[in-house]
Parts: sequence; C-alpha cells; structure tokens
Amino acid sequence: DSLRLVDAESQRGVVPSPEFLRGDFARATDSFGRPIRITDTLSRAPFPNNQIPASRLDPVAAKLGSYFPISNLTAGGPYNYVAQGDGTNEFNNFGVKVDHNASAKDRFTVSTFWQPTTVWDPVTAGKSPLPFFGGANRTLNLLTYVKYLRTITPAMFLETSANFSRRTNREVWPHSGEKDWAKESGFVGGITNPVAAGLPFLTITGYIPLGANNTIPKIWAFNNYQYAGSLTWIKGMHSVENHPG
Repeated sequence: DSLRLVDAESQRGVVPSPEFLRGDFARATDSFGRPIRITDTLSRAPFPNNQIPASRLDPVAAKLGSYFPISNLTAGGPYNYVAQGDGTNEFNNFGVKVDHNASAKDRFTVSTFWQPTTVWDPVTAGKSPLPFFGGANRTLNLLTYVKYLRTITPAMFLETSANFSRRTNREVWPHSGEKDWAKESGFVGGITNPVAAGLPFLTITGYIPLGANNTIPKIWAFNNYQYAGSLTWIKGMHSVENHPG
C-alpha cells in the first residue's frame, strides 16, 4: 500500500529592505518610527545621509545578504515576509512471501517486507523558513527472513530461521553537493564533503535565519541479524521445546 500526503506550510518573519543591504539607511526607523542614525565606528561621526559607502561593506556580508528574499507582506504587523511551501510525505509498504513444500516433511518460507519513505519539509520550524533551504529525508525499513520447518515425526518438529532487518536514514539539504556554498560566500577552511557543504546556518538579530538546517545531514544505517532454531516434541498432553541459544 502507499500513502501520499501534501501539507501546506507557512511561516512569517522579517527580511531587510533592499536598500539596507546596499548600506542605505536613510529610511531606517526604530519600532516607534523614530529615525535611526548610523554612526561610523572609525570616525565616530554619523554617516552622511545615513548611508554606508559600498567600499565599507564586507564582501562576505554582501554575498550573504543576497540570499534574503524581497518582502511580500504589507499587512503583517511586525512582519514583512511570509514563506510558503508544500511539505510532502510519500510512504510505501511492500511485501513478498513465498512458501515452498520441498517434500511432505520439508517446508521453506522466504519473506521480505520493506517500507521506503520520502519526506520534503520546505518550511522548517525554528530554522530558515525559506523553501530553498528546506530539508529532505529518505528512510527505509527492511525485514527479511528464511524459515525451514522439518517434520521429523507426527509429534516432533524442527524449525530454524535466519532473519535480517535494516533501518536507514538520509536527511540532507538537497542542494548541498551542487557547489561549495561556504567558499562561494567567502567562508574558507570549512567542510568540503559534498553531503555537508551547504551554506553555513546564520542568525541575524531581528531577521529570519539563513542557511540549511544546522542539525543535518543525518545519515545512518542500522543492521540486525538474528538466527533461531527450535525442536518441539509433543508427548501425550505435554509439549517440550528446546531453543538452543
């Protein structure tokens, strides 16, 4: 069986005005609407016209600022941006079982069950709400076994089995391996593994975070092997079983 879920997700936040990213704070005001004066930390004097010269802008900050979207919300109270995306969850459940009677006393059973799941979360709660930085996760649950049943006598049975199960998780930022995002932004000496080479997660006071979720990638696999055997003897109204460990 299969299941497909689509959930609309949204989150409001604040993004800087394009002129702020260019160093133009001529229209900057505080929460009470009063003008904010930007002071040059070197000369300790206000910048002329409240504008920071382009030559004084850090190139790394300028590059990171390009990831901020344009405001799209005009009546959101303190917010000026709303991020929207469709989260998806694809769940599948498959199973195959084969029974074979090799003889009147010998029976084999082979079975496999697997559950692949794919999840896409474009608006991650508590992280960057931008769908571009959304996370994807692929998981797999697998169970397979082989069982042999031998009828020694009408009152005695031998049963053996071998089982294997596996669980995997691959939660990543889908764009991570496209290029060295950190280096392109000006960060050097960081992780070069394509699976984890995303833009560093950044929080800027008063604005929405940028960057891929800093708790991923999460990639792991867990395997389990189990072997079992039992001998059952039925005598009158009694049943005796032996399970060698």
